[in-house]
Amino acid sequence: MRHAALLLALAALAAACAPQTIIRRTAFVPAANAPARAGRPLGPGEVRLDGHANALNPVILENGAPDEGDAGVLVPDVHLGGSAWVGLPFGFELGAQAYWATARWAKSSADGVILFPRGEEPDLVMAGPGLRWNAPTGGSRFSVALMAEIDRVTATQAVFVCRDAEVCDGRAEDGDSARELYELDHVAERGFWLANAALQLGVAIVEPVYLYTTVGAQQSISNSGFDPRLDSRLADAMHTYWLGTWGIGADFRVDSLVFGVSFYFPFAGEDDIGLGPAASFKLGVVFGGERPRLAPPRAPRWADPR
Repeated sequence: MRHAALLLALAALAAACAPQTIIRRTAFVPAANAPARAGRPLGPGEVRLDGHANALNPVILENGAPDEGDAGVLVPDVHLGGSAWVGLPFGFELGAQAYWATARWAKSSADGVILFPRGEEPDLVMAGPGLRWNAPTGGSRFSVALMAEIDRVTATQAVFVCRDAEVCDGRAEDGDSARELYELDHVAERGFWLANAALQLGVAIVEPVYLYTTVGAQQSISNSGFDPRLDSRLADAMHTYWLGTWGIGADFRVDSLVFGVSFYFPFAGEDDIGLGPAASFKLGVVFGGERPRLAPPRAPRWADPR
């Protein structure tokens, strides 16, 4: 029993440790986002304006025992934003979206990620154009759409240097000791273009209710958060990576008012960043143009017996 208790204590201590590398980096990066124009198709000339809130556990599993070279990022709990889209001929839609988040509402990807100094937490703004194509279905209740958007974002990264090189040559307990051992060296910014594309399958259950599912891929940002090389202090160390996405959602429309909700599940990203499911809420208006109508039920094919 004593040996088992000792092993458990050592395992807990190891899980609460982060490598005391000479350099630690903390990058504030966007969470996974549902495509801005997921939902009911627009007819030619229709305009849709939405406010967005994307939230719910962006990091579901913190890396409890990061290794040298693992990511050290902060992912926002909430993205707030908006979008504007217009329906075009031949099933096309054109629009743009923008999101905002703050590092004050964020989760870390790993144990040992050092927070930005209080009062100096950066904001994140992401915005860009998008395009959607709705395949012709002859007025069927079922629909197929392809969506793509590309957003410009500036990621902020803080670089911390260990005050005591002898201590930082090994591993030590993490926690408040990290704040005492490391001092902020500098803060840098870098711009990225991030792509987000998805295939959507949907069905109008009744005229006001539209259900859909999406599958796709998008880019996000990572870094080398735990670096043992002092000569890399000024290195950028940020890069993009791809992750898969799957989602389900619904649109509810009453006259010109529309409400949307979707749940979004990232997968197959980087092993050291455990992005979890997210929820997206949209509230907006649709006006102008011609609203797509469902085809009337087909008449029976058999002949009238009379």
